[in-house]
Amino acid sequence: PAHACFEKNSSYARCRTDCAPGIDLGDATGWGKWSCKQLGDRTPGSHSPTPHQQRLAPWVKKRCSDYGENCASTKCCKDATAQCYEQFPGHGACMFKCLKDHKGFSHHRQCAKEAKGNNTDKCKYDGKTWTCRELGPRTLRPWGWPS
Repeated sequence: PAHACFEKNSSYARCRTDCAPGIDLGDATGWGKWSCKQLGDRTPGSHSPTPHQQRLAPWVKKRCSDYGENCASTKCCKDATAQCYEQFPGHGACMFKCLKDHKGFSHHRQCAKEAKGNNTDKCKYDGKTWTCRELGPRTLRPWGWPS
């Protein structure tokens, strides 16, 4: 109930409860953006999510960026709960959190493991401000639903 057919591209569509345009890190059919154009009406009824294990598609580890790599072109991150944030057009980084226009603390992986307020050189934004625009989806958590 409450499913609709959503288009990935001109040659593939699937019935789903919802769809967010862009890449879907759980899409086992391969890397590629979903247009999410709804094709037809929803089936009648309400939708109650069924508990299921969240799984990343196998291509994520090959195609998405790692910490320390520029993720502006991939628009995805390999590590769980990471998000690609834009520093400036053409450059981004995988982090847990980004502080817009902030020049100090960076919430990338190493800094997130350390105490809040860490101001060591490796935890700075190189003295530059960030736009913090989200590029692509946040990587799924490794555990299932509900979290």
